[in-house]
Amino acid sequence: MRRSIIVKKIRDERLIIKNLKNIRLAFVIENVVILIILAIQLMNEKFTEVISLNNPLWFVIFIGSFSLVITSVNISLPMEDKTQKTSFFRILLYSLAIFITSFLFFYLVSYKNIMIALICGFIMFFCAILYQIYLNKFKY
Repeated sequence: MRRSIIVKKIRDERLIIKNLKNIRLAFVIENVVILIILAIQLMNEKFTEVISLNNPLWFVIFIGSFSLVITSVNISLPMEDKTQKTSFFRILLYSLAIFITSFLFFYLVSYKNIMIALICGFIMFFCAILYQIYLNKFKY
């Protein structure tokens, strides 16, 4: 008779923390490798070909960095002392600055396609507003 191996859930906090550190290390190594690949592409190809919307490695770096920021805020923010809520005007001003910056970035990357730049700018604008509203959830 064969016994099936059952994997038990980790309940020891030290092992959970060690596992999370291993995941973080794997994420860092993955991003470093992607940055090395982008640097090699920059040396071998034209600048405009590497930094374009056709290169999916830029999106991988962007999504990875953005998810890292969001998850770290989720961990660190509830531990901080309670501060005053941010005013809606400040949230709107911050989000507008994000919109302008991302619009200019995507316009410079895509050169001629202004609609894609506007769409990406609006996506970043709404992400920034949602991010600020999420931060205000903890400031009561």
